[in-house]
Amino acid sequence: MKMTKRVLVPVCLSAALLVSPAWAAAQSKAQPSVRSGKQPAKPPARSNPSRTPAPGKKPRRTASRKRAPQRAPVARGQLRPTRQRYAEIQAALAKARYFQGPTNGDWGTSSENSLASFQKDHGLEP
Repeated sequence: MKMTKRVLVPVCLSAALLVSPAWAAAQSKAQPSVRSGKQPAKPPARSNPSRTPAPGKKPRRTASRKRAPQRAPVARGQLRPTRQRYAEIQAALAKARYFQGPTNGDWGTSSENSLASFQKDHGLEP
């Protein structure tokens, strides 16, 4: 009997010391501290990319998202006057006696020359 006590007591003590820190840690996480009155901190959530989602659920995309392709800048505004606007310009030039010809909206060399003359006479760069 003496022999069993000599062997059992050290074995039990060593087992208690090995288990004790793990058991104490589990107990402290499960119950709030009496002294501090604070709730224990929750462990951070771990993400496992190898886990498959539950059936019917889509996997969450967290790493990156695709960007829209870059487009060339588009010129805004009017690129060129309409035929009607050309006719209005020709009529204004004809009224000021710079344009002699039909005000039909066809922009030709006579229209360009009359506009350049008007701009030059009014101090504008033709």
